[in-house]
Amino acid sequence: MMVVMDKQTITFVKKERVADGTMAFFFTKPDGFTYKPGQYIELTLINPKETDDEGDARVFSLVSTPKHEYLEVAIRMRDSAFKRCLGNLKESEEILLDGPFGAFLLHQDTNKRAVFLVGGIGITPIMSMVRSAEEEKIKRPMTLVLSTRTLGDAPFLSELHEKKENKIMDLLHTVTNEEVSGQDLEHGYISSDMLKKNLTDIDTCIFYVVGPPAMVRAMNKVLEELEVSPDNIKMEEFAGYEKEKGRTE
Repeated sequence: MMVVMDKQTITFVKKERVADGTMAFFFTKPDGFTYKPGQYIELTLINPKETDDEGDARVFSLVSTPKHEYLEVAIRMRDSAFKRCLGNLKESEEILLDGPFGAFLLHQDTNKRAVFLVGGIGITPIMSMVRSAEEEKIKRPMTLVLSTRTLGDAPFLSELHEKKENKIMDLLHTVTNEEVSGQDLEHGYISSDMLKKNLTDIDTCIFYVVGPPAMVRAMNKVLEELEVSPDNIKMEEFAGYEKEKGRTE
């Protein structure tokens, strides 16, 4: 396999719709490529038909697990040159891979509950963590609190419900921009009252906050209200593209 300045060429395999306006992209995985659930990669287009001021590379959290056959990322398909080119990739077309990067990883103590406070496409690193826990048959308490604007905006929603039914994790889905009702559903933004109602072990939980900057700031305030120790909080902002740091999912 060709290596260009420490970047490896991989090939596009397929794409699947996972929510309104959100697609999962699958790529071949290089021999010997390893990563940990929660890490991200950089993808660079090769000779794209169009480009813009943000360049030809973006970073994306891996949704797949290290044991998966392919590398999978999930992307909100906004109108940018990069995403238009990515969306038009043909089977076996090549793209450059760099990474993995990041230290947004699950804690080691499996007795402490992991609570994921997630906004929209911020679910991507969490999917790898939850899938890996199921795959490895790791018994650990996990609760996902997912906030989306509408039901249709929620990526991987049917799979998340399957994980809940299989007792891999608990699930609470809150929707902000439409009225909803049903099991595991709430209306409104994630709040301290919502967490107190659904969590009985807040003092010992480890919180993982993932989403756009405004959501991350709001969750930081919520956790301050609950007097959660900063040592028990991990945060990851999806703030748009910043070389080797930001997210464009």
